[in-house]
Amino acid sequence: MDSAALTPLTLYGSNISYFTGKMENYFRVRDIPYRLQSMQYPGDGKLLQREVGVSQMPAVQLADGRWITDSTKMIQWFESQVSGPGLIPEDPLQAYLCFLLEDWADEWWWRPAMHYRWHYAEGARFASWHLATELLGAIPAPVWLKAQVLKRRQRTGYTAGDGINPANVEALEADVRRLLASLQRIFSDRPFLLGERPSLADIGFSGPFFRHFALDPVPLEMIRQEAPAVLEWVARLWNTRLRECQGRWVTGIPDDLGPLLDEIGAVYLPYLC
Repeated sequence: MDSAALTPLTLYGSNISYFTGKMENYFRVRDIPYRLQSMQYPGDGKLLQREVGVSQMPAVQLADGRWITDSTKMIQWFESQVSGPGLIPEDPLQAYLCFLLEDWADEWWWRPAMHYRWHYAEGARFASWHLATELLGAIPAPVWLKAQVLKRRQRTGYTAGDGINPANVEALEADVRRLLASLQRIFSDRPFLLGERPSLADIGFSGPFFRHFALDPVPLEMIRQEAPAVLEWVARLWNTRLRECQGRWVTGIPDDLGPLLDEIGAVYLPYLC
């Protein structure tokens, strides 16, 4: 199916949201026209609760009125519908690697991304005021008050309330620096994770990077200083259209992905044993 047949699409979310940014990168890379609708609370939250069963972002309303949600499942569905070269390599080992990296980026790096946004004063100040004005405009209260409520909610729900505490902050931030060092080596050698064209793995990593690590004040400065090639990749992915790509994926699994796989093993193996 041509991507135009699916439109118009409405993407409900926020323009500083982890998973909304991931879907925007996917739509742009795959040339799927969409309109971003900033979720307005409480109205849109109630709409999604009624139509989808859960008030979460992002959610997509298709041209025929159907609703879908969950970024990973949405991307898999669109990949099964849209014609042309896709984001998943034909080589089964590379395809498995793409799904693995996408899942890791999607599930594991969420907490560090939220930590850097809400733990540090400059990040919390930026994000709370932005979200208070973008999403809560219909609520009749001063912006400063809405920002304070948001900051308290996010810190208690998604940082301190989600297992991040003074005892593990240092280890968490060391994880991020190791990730940046690994990605710096990769993107200094090639434009995308698996070669000269983006894959599902790149889309997965756009979640933590596009609207968090490369946007929020503290991690952005860290990337500028320690991993500039990563910042270039963020912009490159946003500007790439898969139908225009002439490059190829690498053969096999590049050695420089080894440190990422080691990190994944350290995360997941304890749960499998």
